[in-house]
Amino acid sequence: MLHSLTVDIREARRVAAHESGHAIARWAVGAGIDSITIVSNGQGVNGRVVGDADDDFDRIVILSAGRAGERAHLGEADDIGGSDLRKAEAVARLLAPNSSVAREYLLDAAIREARAIIRRHRRAFDALVAELLRRSTMTGQAVVELIKCNR
Repeated sequence: MLHSLTVDIREARRVAAHESGHAIARWAVGAGIDSITIVSNGQGVNGRVVGDADDDFDRIVILSAGRAGERAHLGEADDIGGSDLRKAEAVARLLAPNSSVAREYLLDAAIREARAIIRRHRRAFDALVAELLRRSTMTGQAVVELIKCNR
């Protein structure tokens, strides 16, 4: 569990689900995972998955998967939002610079794909959320091993 007693457990669960969604999506699209971390900063909980993706649409899917993970685990946060949304919109602008309709289509398709990835790998997703809450930080290798053991 996170090391600060002042952390709201619901917020820790939300961030663990969010970051686990990103990690599961990274693995599913073949993008690298260097590490995954959730930490208490005294005002809440923050998280981060470090790695890289080569394909622009995959990047949008990965960004969408954080909120899809929250929805799968907590039953809320259906739409992509916050900094993930800004980043996804920036990538969509690169892919479809002259069409807001095409950008919206890309974002919607990415959200659908992120949800589908989490559904397909639900057992691994749930195991990753639980392990991340227990350990706070995991290497990419540990994440991949956990996913493979829970397929």
